[in-house]
Amino acid sequence: MPTDDLTGAWVVQELQKLGLYRVVSEGGPFVQNLLRSDGSLNEMDITISPMIMGTNNSGSAFGMTPSDMTLHSYAHGDNNVFARYFL
Repeated sequence: MPTDDLTGAWVVQELQKLGLYRVVSEGGPFVQNLLRSDGSLNEMDITISPMIMGTNNSGSAFGMTPSDMTLHSYAHGDNNVFARYFL
């Protein structure tokens, strides 16, 4: 099948022919969009990692890395997750 004609539904059907009924994908944007475009994606698990980005050559702003932070609490509302970190 040419890539232009590739659909998420086709991929899932082909995997089901092989007896694979639970599909876990760790694909990038192409795979995510392929599965999402026709409703083949029914769940998305997202890992959130604290990272403070810098704008100069020194790396992270203020020299902080994820290992410098400790998750204190989190809350959720609507489709948002709020995390509070202690330094």
